[in-house]
This record gives sequence, C-alpha cells and structure tokens, in this order.
Amino acid sequence: MPLLLNIINALRLLVIVDALATWVQRESEFPRSFTSVLTEPVYRPLRAIFSPYTGRFDASPLIVLVVLQVVAMGVRRAGTGSRRRQ
Repeated sequence: MPLLLNIINALRLLVIVDALATWVQRESEFPRSFTSVLTEPVYRPLRAIFSPYTGRFDASPLIVLVVLQVVAMGVRRAGTGSRRRQ
C-alpha cells in the first residue's frame, strides 16, 4: 500500500506543478514541457466533458486532484481495514 500511496502523491505533485507552471511558462519550456506530456492525456477527456459548464476556467487539474484524493483515501482505508480483520 505505501508504494501505491507514493505513486498517488507523486501524481498529485505533478498536477500541482503543471497547474502552477501554466501561469508562468509556455508549454514549450521546462518543466511545463515535461509535465504537460504526462498530464494532457488525463486532462483532455475531462476538458471535453466539463468545458461547456466551466467556460474559460480549466477545472481539469482540480478534478484530477479530487479524484486522486478519493483514491488515496480508499487505498488507506483498504490498507487499514485488512489489518483490523486479522
């Protein structure tokens, strides 16, 4: 379980760095060029679904962070739940 939580935390950090980099960098500059390659495949379907409702505001990083938080909570609960039953 700790490995999965570390991966989720790394993905969260990646999304945060990417979201912050969009304010100060072009997509062709590092680290934005690196982070966008990894995050755009996740953002693209979310933008297609939510852009009619959010207008110019790109909510996809926020949605990804919420989903990652929910998954992390589930992983933690599954990890502690298996120990309680023993």
